[in-house]
Amino acid sequence: MASITYDKLLQSLQEKKFQPVYYLHGPEPYFIDYISDYIEDHALNESEKSFNQVVFYGKDTDSNTLLNAVTRYPMMAQYQVVIVKEAQDFKNLAALENYFEKPVPSTILVMCHKYKSLDKRLKVTKVLEQKAVLFESKPIPEAKVPDWIEKYLDAAGYKSTNQARYLLTEYVGSNLENLTNALVKITSALDKGSIIDEGDIKANVGISKDYNAFELSGAIVNKDIAKVTRLVNYINDNPKEFPIQVMIVVLYNFFSKATALYITGKNDKETLKSLGIMEWLSRDFQKAVQTYGRKLIAISKLIQEFDLRSKGVNDTGTDSSELMKELVYRIVYI
Repeated sequence: MASITYDKLLQSLQEKKFQPVYYLHGPEPYFIDYISDYIEDHALNESEKSFNQVVFYGKDTDSNTLLNAVTRYPMMAQYQVVIVKEAQDFKNLAALENYFEKPVPSTILVMCHKYKSLDKRLKVTKVLEQKAVLFESKPIPEAKVPDWIEKYLDAAGYKSTNQARYLLTEYVGSNLENLTNALVKITSALDKGSIIDEGDIKANVGISKDYNAFELSGAIVNKDIAKVTRLVNYINDNPKEFPIQVMIVVLYNFFSKATALYITGKNDKETLKSLGIMEWLSRDFQKAVQTYGRKLIAISKLIQEFDLRSKGVNDTGTDSSELMKELVYRIVYI
């Protein structure tokens, strides 16, 4: 046993080829939660769960308690399932090394170590690599998010257009939890088998036809001050519909891609595809390169600064509407 990919791990679980120890770690929590939930839902039937399934939380669990749990035997079932959520808060992982070396075959132990990866230099990591199923959950590159959306919707019984997938990626970003929430909202409003298009995204994710972050990006690129002012005023008058953190993410996605396009010095199909830019949107990005040139690097840094300020970092409490105005006009006049 050793490190494993998400698809192969999920396939083995679907085939009920369970292993004694699963250590799930890494910065992307979505895959860790999905795998853990799948084992929790499918390893045992409902009648077996009451006596043979237990969930611990890392910060509330010590090594003795956990070792006592994993070394007992199942009651009238093939397996018992022990899940440790928030395992990154577990105090003494090294105390489990001997158990990882020789786990109880009838126990399925699932450790959910979220938001960061295990230190590969540690002895316990090397033991897990040799003796357990070790899965590292990594974020999906944004260029591959539309493909992930397509796969998710196919599995749920829906189809989607390229434009819809890229629009959702641009608006929501690559955070899989946020994307999943958006997709659940979209699909719950449609019949199975539906083809999801741009209209469905706009109608169900809160993207106004005339007032949205994409229109704002275009107005900034064109330095259309009248339109910029109108959009910013509307956005600030509707903070629930347009939370500043979401607006900042969309602006950052746009200008960071424009920056990458400027740095490459190319605009051919392969370059656009590698940057996650659809051809039908490429004019806006090329216009940004022409308008701002090397200033795009400073714009990306500026947006990152305002993202932190919107979260209270290096800011004494500036109102979100004032932050939005300041950010937009500093971009325009940079």
